[in-house]
Amino acid sequence: KFHLRVAAFTTGGMFIDGYILGMIGIAMVLIGPKLGLNPFWEGMIGSSALIGIFLGSLMFGWVTDRIGRKNAFLVDLIAMIVLSILQFFVTDPTQLFIVRVILGVAIGAEYAIGAAFMSEFLPRKQRGTLLACLNAVWTLGFVVAVVIGIFMQHSGGDDIWRWMLASSAVPAIIVLFLRW
Repeated sequence: KFHLRVAAFTTGGMFIDGYILGMIGIAMVLIGPKLGLNPFWEGMIGSSALIGIFLGSLMFGWVTDRIGRKNAFLVDLIAMIVLSILQFFVTDPTQLFIVRVILGVAIGAEYAIGAAFMSEFLPRKQRGTLLACLNAVWTLGFVVAVVIGIFMQHSGGDDIWRWMLASSAVPAIIVLFLRW
């Protein structure tokens, strides 16, 4: 039971990562006209989380060793929740870019923390299968975001893109309660 809980809580983080990265693709169609994005800003916002993932993946192995995996596991998820909600309040491309870079750092931290956490606790016999589930659940999160984003997109409203981006806080809050 313990091993399955570790796997579920870790894969929950990967679901959120996929969701955050999947939703921007749908939301970008609506963000461009609302924030007056030119091709430069479309590219910067579209790649912002990837820039952050690169930075977070590099930094958080070291940070996790200093503050502990359990603390990093929770702080990382809290950061995802706060940053997801902050996306709702951005008013210009620079703000959205900055929030999404920092959100990408949190995603990169999740990549560094989650796989190491699972590798530590899972028995060798189950490790390979359950670590492979991380990728599958990431893909599931991405697909769920696209489906939800398409439904939200057709629900109308000038600021629906804000709700789309902030919606990643919902699965993050659920996973936070489970991890707690």
